[in-house]
Amino acid sequence: MKYILLLLILVSRSPLLGNDTVLVALERYVADSALGLVLVGGGVDDLNMVHQGAKGTILLDQYYTFDEPVQQLFPGVAHVVQDESGAPHTLFFTELPLIWLDTDQQIVDEPKVPGHFRMVAPGELLAPSPIGIELRGAYAQSLPKKSYRIAFRSDTTGTTNIDVSLLGMRSDDDWNLLALYDQPLRLRSKLGQELWMEMHAPHYAAQEPEARSGSRMAHVEVVLNGRYQGVYALCEPIDRKQLQLRHFNGTQRGRLYKSANWGPAVDMTSQPPFDNDSLTWGGFEYEYPEEAVDWAQLHQFVGEVVYAEQEFFQTIFPMRFHMGNAVDYFLFLNMLRAVDNRSKNTYIAKHHAMAPCFYVPWDLDGTFGRSWDGTVDSATTSVLFNAMYQRIRWDCSSDGFMRQAKLRWNELREDVFTTEAVMDRFHEAHDALASQGVYQREQMAWTSFTYDTGELARTARWLDQRLAYLDTWFAANCTTTDVGENQATDVLRVYPNPASDRVVVEGAALRHGAVVEVVDGLGRIVMTTTAGDGRATISIPSISSGYYLVRIGGHVQITRKLMIK
Repeated sequence: MKYILLLLILVSRSPLLGNDTVLVALERYVADSALGLVLVGGGVDDLNMVHQGAKGTILLDQYYTFDEPVQQLFPGVAHVVQDESGAPHTLFFTELPLIWLDTDQQIVDEPKVPGHFRMVAPGELLAPSPIGIELRGAYAQSLPKKSYRIAFRSDTTGTTNIDVSLLGMRSDDDWNLLALYDQPLRLRSKLGQELWMEMHAPHYAAQEPEARSGSRMAHVEVVLNGRYQGVYALCEPIDRKQLQLRHFNGTQRGRLYKSANWGPAVDMTSQPPFDNDSLTWGGFEYEYPEEAVDWAQLHQFVGEVVYAEQEFFQTIFPMRFHMGNAVDYFLFLNMLRAVDNRSKNTYIAKHHAMAPCFYVPWDLDGTFGRSWDGTVDSATTSVLFNAMYQRIRWDCSSDGFMRQAKLRWNELREDVFTTEAVMDRFHEAHDALASQGVYQREQMAWTSFTYDTGELARTARWLDQRLAYLDTWFAANCTTTDVGENQATDVLRVYPNPASDRVVVEGAALRHGAVVEVVDGLGRIVMTTTAGDGRATISIPSISSGYYLVRIGGHVQITRKLMIK
């Protein structure tokens, strides 16, 4: 309604305008002469209501003349128009939110540089607001179309951040704009997050009804310093507020760690030492609480994954990591075949200090039969594990991980994990963008972009094959352990485990004179002894608590895991 009133006022004050001229308010359009593109945001309903009948010209930054008069304006339709010099342009109207980013400084990885943000959408107008803006991502920064992180600020000096609500999402100062450049139809990240949030809610949702298990996203179109950039995903960041983790109140409550890089702790293949003076550890970045850094609990859990005896690990795992989340993420990871999200591109969070950990996915661009760089990955017959899942996959007890995973898989296959349900999402999202002419404009802005509707059929074929393979895999009987571990158990036993003052190592493989070593997470030998006839006793009071390997040498080296408390 405010647009209609504004147009009526402008028209009434512009007697020189012809009856066939459409007048558009300044804050609603972009004219990108380099692309020969004119784009008007805010939809067309108000324009058609005010300007009824044949429309021969449109007044934006200058007059543009339609090749042929049009009776009705429609979103997504490409109109050929000529500017006052006779140069041809392509004119579109869009109902997608249209965002302008403006800055007079070069945008870098960090820090954020000052700029301004404004947005128009049907029925919604955000006046220019001060922001800080920086590049986002690692590999994404090498691509022509950049992703951005923005923070709303009270003024251009950037001294104070302010919260802003956008497109029905949360009110916050911090937002991401994902370029989606390596996604052929610009859909995978958004649809992956939506699927995850449909199938999984935070285990503490009853206590924190505003908590979300992922990030909401909205497709928008972006203009940077007057140049059209194409379609983006505006999204909420994964942080304490999104997950509703407990506030810091003098003791550390909720925790949030970001697996930013492939590293030994992120992989959970070793337990490097940590330093609470550092915001990084083994591939993780510390996110919350900001008031104090404490890696101890995550360090302990990684150590248990690496070193704990299988029986002990299966017992303590539900106390360390929420089983329902572990099950859902394993199924989600494998249904999408998100190779790059096995350990990296996730967050590990805790609602409060004594609560179990849980996974939160992020950066879901390498999914649905595409790799992280956008290339086709047609593989459908592998099951993805990280080190944690390699440990709990052998839990075949009646209430263990594999039993719960099978039951949950069968449940999701009823309605959520079906080709029809997933492809309905793809088609609906694709049609919403196509109806607005987005793919035509992407081709104008990025010459490397090719619009291929065959991508939908390819995705459907991939899903059919992927789901069929996983049905077979989950239907197979669970085995309690692999052959290698059975053989090690037969030839080498370590007890008590956990141990506090001494540990006994015995077995058929422990011949007289064999060297027995206790090795820490960095591969350092902290204790050595020599075996008698099939047996060695090691005194350990001087060894710090933690997780170790007991190792014997010989023709075939054998190791067993040991916890010292």
